[in-house]
Amino acid sequence: MKKRVVGIALILVLLLSLVGQNVFAGGKAEAPKKDGYTFGFAMPMLTNSYWIPLLYGIRSECEKLGINLIEVEAGGFGNLDKQISQIENLMQQGVDALLVGATDGAGVVAIVEQAMDMGIPVVGVGSQPKTDKMTTKVLADDYDMGVIQAEALAEILNGKGEVAMFSGPPGNNWSEDRADGFRDTVAAKYPGLKIVAEQWTEVSRTIAIDLMETWIQAFPNLQGIYSANDDLAAAAVTAIVGANKQNQIKVASANPTDAGFENLKNNLMAAFAIQQTVLQGQEGVRAALKAVKGEPTEKVVVTSALKLTAENFATFDFSSVRHPDWFKP
Repeated sequence: MKKRVVGIALILVLLLSLVGQNVFAGGKAEAPKKDGYTFGFAMPMLTNSYWIPLLYGIRSECEKLGINLIEVEAGGFGNLDKQISQIENLMQQGVDALLVGATDGAGVVAIVEQAMDMGIPVVGVGSQPKTDKMTTKVLADDYDMGVIQAEALAEILNGKGEVAMFSGPPGNNWSEDRADGFRDTVAAKYPGLKIVAEQWTEVSRTIAIDLMETWIQAFPNLQGIYSANDDLAAAAVTAIVGANKQNQIKVASANPTDAGFENLKNNLMAAFAIQQTVLQGQEGVRAALKAVKGEPTEKVVVTSALKLTAENFATFDFSSVRHPDWFKP
């Protein structure tokens, strides 16, 4: 009987030792992890046409690969402090990797670099943190998207006329690169096009409508609009139609929303430059998984831009671009 009690006691000591190794790693309590890896995804917003298909790409790829995913959104590009707090919380939860779409590219640098210093791989998706101290940056060819829009407006306006620019939220790589691509192309190839106004603005329907109405009054010969974002473009079209200027002013936009598709069908758009948003999400997850497995990773992954017009709409492959209609995050 005595030997049996001693044996049981030794087993209990061994079990407690093993539990202690798992729960008190590095001198602090940690929750036991589920099977598989856990990734965190911090995004600026989910009320924007870009982030929903990106989330679909990330979520679907995580499900395919058996990765647990924690998603957080800051509620807008102006909520930098909230996003920093959310990323800190993800780090405290012990995620194996972070995917970050920045509210402010410069503003998130410190927290991103802190995560990297702690050994947490960080992959930039969409709006990039402005630091080279990241595992991978997954990018659209945003500059080429601006080129596509400039060429589309030039084609429909026969290379001449007044145009204005909705350049999108300031401080983000995607909006800056698209605007650069548009401006550079106009300057280099289309001297007959004149940029008469440019405005950086949050993605806001109210702001876009008010600004478009102001431009219509200030520039009676305005013929073209560049928009970095289709939520802004759709609002601009509302103001253009309201002023009965739809036969005069054409809009080139990026990444069509449902409203954008309708505008294209109704001949209110010159064209769309489209990034492969679903593919970017998938590539982000793949890069993060390589990093946590210790496999070689690329510093930059670039997905090509595509052109959508009324003419190629019927044959366009949207599988790498848009989420399915049933996806409602």
